[in-house]
Amino acid sequence: MLITTLSASVAHASLKDAMKVFKSGNWTVLRHTDPMKDTVNCTGIHKENYGIQLTEDSLYVSIRGGIQSVTLRFDDNPARSMRLADDIEKKINSVIISGTDFTELVSSNRLRVQVSTLVRGIANEDLDLTGIQSTLENIKAKCPAQKEEVKPAAVPLAPVSSAALTSCSTELKARMKAQGIKDKQIEAICK
Repeated sequence: MLITTLSASVAHASLKDAMKVFKSGNWTVLRHTDPMKDTVNCTGIHKENYGIQLTEDSLYVSIRGGIQSVTLRFDDNPARSMRLADDIEKKINSVIISGTDFTELVSSNRLRVQVSTLVRGIANEDLDLTGIQSTLENIKAKCPAQKEEVKPAAVPLAPVSSAALTSCSTELKARMKAQGIKDKQIEAICK
């Protein structure tokens, strides 16, 4: 149990040092290098929550308190049948969504997870999946950095003479007078 807790906190620590390379909806993609293999890894996190991690074929939802059983609900479809937690889910304290469930997840807008735990009773997660498809595409492409929006260069304005800046047209003076501005005020404005 202690080893699992330590390895989970090390994974979270290494992700917190990872470079943010892409953002879409509620997801941010982090690029990090595996220190043992020197390979680039890409992980999506949901709303800056490092306990919810997306890889190219799975979603991991961290749940404290000892996972016993899991129920999933995609969008507003009926909830799936409750299933017992796998041994690996129990060891890493995370619900793992993969296979056909992952395929459905990627085409959904919302995921609800209900977990029966040893310590906390029932734990619930409700995820707005906005941006998951483009996030997954970025992860599968080995997480290239998102290009920043290019803003057009400012067009320089033509020089204006000081006389043009300080004089008012006859029409403008008439409109100011119609608004009740006194002649002396108009004169001061239009110097």
